[in-house]
Amino acid sequence: MKKTQSKCRMVIVSALILELLLLFCAAGTGLAGGLNCYTQTENAVARRIQRNMLDDQWATLSFMADNLLDGQTEALDTLPGNLCYQIWSGSADNGTLLLESAGTVDEWVEGKTPLSINGQIQEIEIRVGVNSEYPEKDVFSDVNGAVRTLHRARFALPIGLALSALLELACIIYLCGALGRDPETGETHPGWFSRIPLDLLLAVYVAAGALIIALLLSIDADGVRIVSMIVLLPFVLTALAALPITAAVRIRSGTFWRNTMVARILRLLIRAVRQLAEAVPLVPKTIGTAVGLTIFNILVIIGASRTAMLLIALAEAAVLIPLVVSRAVQELRLQQMAQQMADGTLDRPMEVEQLHGIYRKHGESLNRIRDGIEKAVAAQLRSERLKTELITNVSHDLKTPLTSIINYTDLLQRESLQNKTAAGYVEVLRRQSERLKKLVTDLIEASKASTGNLPVHLTDCAASVLLSQAEGEYHERMAAAQLDPVLHLPDPEVMIRADGRHLGRILDNLMENICKYAQPGTRVYLSAEQMGETGVLIFRNVSRARLDVAPEELMERFVRGDASRSSEGSGLGLAIVRSLTELQGGRMELNIDGDLFKVTLLFPCADAQPSTDSAK
Repeated sequence: MKKTQSKCRMVIVSALILELLLLFCAAGTGLAGGLNCYTQTENAVARRIQRNMLDDQWATLSFMADNLLDGQTEALDTLPGNLCYQIWSGSADNGTLLLESAGTVDEWVEGKTPLSINGQIQEIEIRVGVNSEYPEKDVFSDVNGAVRTLHRARFALPIGLALSALLELACIIYLCGALGRDPETGETHPGWFSRIPLDLLLAVYVAAGALIIALLLSIDADGVRIVSMIVLLPFVLTALAALPITAAVRIRSGTFWRNTMVARILRLLIRAVRQLAEAVPLVPKTIGTAVGLTIFNILVIIGASRTAMLLIALAEAAVLIPLVVSRAVQELRLQQMAQQMADGTLDRPMEVEQLHGIYRKHGESLNRIRDGIEKAVAAQLRSERLKTELITNVSHDLKTPLTSIINYTDLLQRESLQNKTAAGYVEVLRRQSERLKKLVTDLIEASKASTGNLPVHLTDCAASVLLSQAEGEYHERMAAAQLDPVLHLPDPEVMIRADGRHLGRILDNLMENICKYAQPGTRVYLSAEQMGETGVLIFRNVSRARLDVAPEELMERFVRGDASRSSEGSGLGLAIVRSLTELQGGRMELNIDGDLFKVTLLFPCADAQPSTDSAK
């Protein structure tokens, strides 16, 4: 593909060079034909051009003749150096030569004009010619050299014009076949120019052409117009040459018609009509009925009496109003069905017996969607239940051999082991078995809490007492971790509805997390407050490790804020806290602001709910 693109670039550059050569040869051929270089000799062409130039020089010389005769020769500096002239009193045949310039002249251009000499009006004859030896460099010598060069190249120019045109055509044909083509696959990939809609491109061409023509016509000076045409012509030819190339690329890629604005608009209209017809098949019938009724009503208005018009209007109302009401009722029923699905009501199917036509099909589709959602939810619940049961069963199976390991480890520690290394091994075994026992216990409790298999006995609990007990139990551990606890106890007391045993486990898990993961040398804030009918317990500390985990993810099971997992912990503490809180009718919120770790527990106040025990 890259080789093809490189060749195409070389051909494009060559085409541009040939285009300039084509313009040069065309201009030279046209000029040679206009000067009759093909039918006249070199000298005849040069003399004819010089004769036209001498007419202007004769008018200039006749204008300054009186000054020249008075001896004011400064004006001669403005005349071409190869110009020869004679001024005669009367005529050159029988008159007197008044003034002349030296030089060899092959042909004179002469004319007579009246002039005041010594106070008398006399007719003089002025003759001008070109020095055939061209001793000086001026406009006459330049024109003579150009004409002779053009005359010598008069046959080479048409040949160059034909060759450059053929080569230009060959470049265009090559680009038509090679541009955009992948040599390996044979597929055509249009470039940016070929992706422009064709009709839009043609409109731009027409507008640009009209603008250029209007611009050239608005220029009054012929010289400026010619220069403008010479400057614009290469760009115009390049743009015109690009048309067949892009047309060939569009044809090969199959986008000649498809990539037009007209085709795009037609496709949009056809797609809109199809979608409308598929979505609402009753639309064509409705439109046809409306058009028919409109025509019928117009005819009735023109030819019927008032009584007939009134009867017809009543008849139409009797037919149309029930139809409109029926459609509105069915649409309202579909909306209610969709709203039930959005609200999660999936326990009963939608009733579609009272729907008709497209509305009934729509209702049946909603029922199929409901069935699919219900199956997916059931499968998800079954998967979660199986996963929880697996964790529970495995934990129970681990508990029996783990108990034996702990008991035998305890027996070994009671023996008087003389080998200190063996005693160290036993201590490690005891410590790790206790850690494993706690992990198994957490697993069992987390699975029971998530499935609601734990009994819950709600009682009135004092928030201040709970926080004070938690701070007292963990005071030594927080001091060892260099943490400074700060209590904000409510006044008056905040009474919440909770299970004291489960709430104690919640506070243990939170305080243990604080001791493990809080930054040493910082304060830990424990506070309680009442917000309306809700009691709030707040735990705030500064995290030791950088927290890059979302709060929602931290409350999942087996997720830890310590990404390196270098500290002790199972990742179940916050998951158990959330499950136990929700099991008691409360809510847990977790917020992370930089390194600030904040846990908020919300429970209903004691006076917001009657004091009854419930087992879940």
